Amino acid sequence: MMINKLEEGETLYAEGKLEEAENCFLSVIEDGSKNKVALNNMGVIAYRMNDIEKAVDYFTKSLNEDPYFEDAIVNLVDLLDALDSSHLLASYFGDVTEFDPQVN
Repeated sequence: MMINKLEEGETLYAEGKLEEAENCFLSVIEDGSKNKVALNNMGVIAYRMNDIEKAVDYFTKSLNEDPYFEDAIVNLVDLLDALDSSHLLASYFGDVTEFDPQVN
């Protein structure tokens, strides 16, 4: 069921149906699942709707589930760069490299 809702949400998003896509992704994460893809997608939708604080929150939650999730990293970097707040990334990446020194 969860995969179907993710796929449905991604299809709806691609069609520009943001509210319907948001409902699909919410249904995935509201069941207690900490799905990094759904959380990232919610961040993308929040950003498109100009809710920057919520977008950062969702990207961060996605990265809490998987600190190496490339989509969420790219989205967070792009968002903070657009806000001229890329200096905040040093804190995040410092935490990741402290956790895993192999990360460069």
